[in-house]
Amino acid sequence: MKNDKISAKNSADVPLIKFPGIGPRRFADFQAAGIGGAFSLLRHLPRAYQDRGNVRLLCDVQPGSIAAFMLTVASEPTVALVKGRIKLTKVRLFDDSGSCTAIFFNQPYLREVLTKGAVFRVWGKLTCGKRGLELISPVLEPAARPAALMPLVPVYKLSGDLSQKIIRDAIKHALDGGYIPPDVIPAHIREERGLITASEAYRMIHRPATFAELNLAQKYFQYEELYLFALGLRMSRVERRVGEGYPMPDTDSSAMAATYPFEFTSDQKKSIAEIAADMKGEDGIAKPMARLVCGDVGSGKTAVAASAAYIATKNGYQCALMAPTGILAAQHYARLRSLCNSNDRISWKL
Repeated sequence: MKNDKISAKNSADVPLIKFPGIGPRRFADFQAAGIGGAFSLLRHLPRAYQDRGNVRLLCDVQPGSIAAFMLTVASEPTVALVKGRIKLTKVRLFDDSGSCTAIFFNQPYLREVLTKGAVFRVWGKLTCGKRGLELISPVLEPAARPAALMPLVPVYKLSGDLSQKIIRDAIKHALDGGYIPPDVIPAHIREERGLITASEAYRMIHRPATFAELNLAQKYFQYEELYLFALGLRMSRVERRVGEGYPMPDTDSSAMAATYPFEFTSDQKKSIAEIAADMKGEDGIAKPMARLVCGDVGSGKTAVAASAAYIATKNGYQCALMAPTGILAAQHYARLRSLCNSNDRISWKL
């Protein structure tokens, strides 16, 4: 796929304090949420999406459901003072199937926005009030520019005084300015895996035009997470193998295997042989070992670990077999102790 070209200026991680509409106080709110620059802002991925592009008719939506409607203002709104301090704004809205009342709290300015005949895309929960259908504090979007209406609207995790609008506006500025985090996945791997570029992924995850775009973006970030995890493991392995381990020349674990009432499978034997080779080393030099043994429950992973522990103790070293829970640790202890007691040549301290 074609790479998006981003200038060196725009590819820098710009502090949010330099974004329009973000002063010291709002910048502090972003920092409290762990967001300090454009990169961390775009890495603040949506937790959900509102499908506002799926516009419904009032008659097709059951009360209690959240949906998007294309509604027209039927009359001038009214503003009333409730309980001496709450300004209640009400307006009648309609579509081809019926009408409802939209109710807003402490937003008297909407009286100037909700002019008779104006059309809005309205997102909210439809309820059944005393006088018919109602929408309580719905989201209004002027429908005069349909192209400006996002079909899938992202929903972000909020912190402090941050709102969805504040985060969306900041992200729009970051995307429009091209402040995109660098693509960590090499181009040839992206092409092999059919992945989009980082620039496309960030745009599609924050402002998807379709569910297909959203799926492409999610695929990119899922692969990126796995790629970085694998890269971290690789780097950790390289760092570990720089040092020297403890060579264990005697890797014969047949005595341990003989204590089991069954013969090890070919996979178990292969795993034990590979582990023993690492522990023995080459030419008397051993490197630190890191292995992951995978298998279903009851496949014999504990027997493989016990064989490795046996090799360590046989060569005069101490060994610890760890378990994630106390119950499992007790089970391992009982099992291994019963096996070891049947062989006087083995002494265990658990």
